[in-house]
Amino acid sequence: KWKTCQAQNVQLINIWEDDWQFKQDIVKSIILNKLGKSKFKINARQCIIKNISSENSNNFLEQNHLQGMCQASIHLGLFFKDELVSLMTFGKRNLGKQINFEMLRFCSKLNTNVIGSASKLFSYFLKNYNFDKVVSYANCDISDGGLYKTLNFKEIGHTGVNYWWSDNQNKYHRSKFMKHKIVTDDKSKTEIEIMKEHGFNRIFGTGNLKFEYS
Repeated sequence: KWKTCQAQNVQLINIWEDDWQFKQDIVKSIILNKLGKSKFKINARQCIIKNISSENSNNFLEQNHLQGMCQASIHLGLFFKDELVSLMTFGKRNLGKQINFEMLRFCSKLNTNVIGSASKLFSYFLKNYNFDKVVSYANCDISDGGLYKTLNFKEIGHTGVNYWWSDNQNKYHRSKFMKHKIVTDDKSKTEIEIMKEHGFNRIFGTGNLKFEYS
């Protein structure tokens, strides 16, 4: 369904049941922003950038980003009249002699469209940090990657479908249930066999689009 919509230049939004149940305010804010109906609008030119603590960053992400907090080394906050209204975080990914970063999160305050915030925050990163490459991933459930094209990232491709494990109440990232992390006496059993024995179902998502900036 996602591929069919993409081929016709229609953005399909996929809303998970647990996100609607537990993060409904964030989901509604995302939809309103995509429709140009955000309640508040601020111009990024009226804002200033500050490096903030990981604690403040994660608190903001838990309240305003669908995926919540993350482990990052750089937390760039955009402030309007001393209030944090947008956030962009990065994590360092060293590969040999290259200095690579991953843009991990970007979001604005609920129901607020901070016009030009992504460009302002990313421009600040480019001017103040040394790097060879920046990579990032757009969640195809809610994003068509338009943000990255605005920031002059290059689209590398689609990562393929991804999956979670569900206990029929919540979904859990598969990294928590990799075979070597699951306690079992029978080493011949696969991750899927073990999880199904414990009453979990595998549910699939639309994957991610990978982008790079060099």
